[in-house]
Parts: sequence; structure tokens; C-alpha cells
Amino acid sequence: MPQGQRISGRDVEVRLPSGILTRFDQVNLNLASGTKAVTSNGYPAGWVYGEVSGDGDLQVDPDELVKLLDEADAAGSWEEMDALDLVLYANTGDLELKVEAFGCKLDFPDVKVDAKGGDKLTHTIKFAITGRDYVHINGVPLARSR
Repeated sequence: MPQGQRISGRDVEVRLPSGILTRFDQVNLNLASGTKAVTSNGYPAGWVYGEVSGDGDLQVDPDELVKLLDEADAAGSWEEMDALDLVLYANTGDLELKVEAFGCKLDFPDVKVDAKGGDKLTHTIKFAITGRDYVHINGVPLARSR
């Protein structure tokens, strides 16, 4: 295991479909395999595959929101924006991490303003993972192919 620099959130960059490089304050992926244990006569009797699902949210500052709004404007509206492949990439030289979530359909961004100030303004954007390729980490698919 490498003993040098570790990957932190500062190392992660995201490329938008237009090719623009951006950074999000926070990205959360909520992934579920849907795998469930089954029983027979009240006793464990193996497992079954279930429905694979995923969603998440992005936390962005106003500068990064403007980049996404430019993407939406080019599409005609936020709602008309194509689902994007979210690629989170970091490389420290010793360690590389690439997380790809395919077909992320963005919901409308929230707009919250705290009149007290003192904190940077951020916006949360929820999304659903809609791509058949689902999620890959360092090229390894999390879900089996269909």
C-alpha cells in the first residue's frame, strides 16, 4: 500500500459533457444492489438478485452552478438537459481513483440563502442514476451486465 499522499476531496475533478472541468463541494452516491436473503420454512435458504438502483446529490457553490446552468441553457432548459455521465477522478501519482456513474439525470437545484452569512452559499442537486452501465469504480462494474 502506498505511504505517500492519499486521495482527498481536493483531488477529485469532474468533467461536464461540454468538456468543462469543474469541482463539486460534495458528491454523494447512494447505491443499492437489491440483493436479498430468501427463506424457506422460516430458515435462510440463499439469496436472490434484486433491482439495482442508485441516486445521489451534488453540492455546488454558485460558480459551479453557473457552469451547470450554461449546460442547461445550451440544452434549452434544465429539464431538457441530457443525463450526464458523472466521472469523479483523482490521481496522486501513487494512487488513482476513478468513479463513473452513468446516466445521471439531474433534478432541479435547490436555492437556499441563509441571511446570517458566515458560510459559503451552496446548492444541492439531487440526481437519479439511469444508465444501463450503472457505476464503475476503477473500471470495475458494480452490477453484473445484462
